[in-house]
Amino acid sequence: MDAITYTFARSNLAKTMKKVCDDHSPVVITRKSSK
Repeated sequence: MDAITYTFARSNLAKTMKKVCDDHSPVVITRKSSK
């Protein structure tokens, strides 16, 4: 399972979605001020 930032996810949405579909592996999207 990968963890990426919200900013990275927004900038690379198509690439991230393709990777998730190809690998069948979940991705956790984090944000700076998460609690």
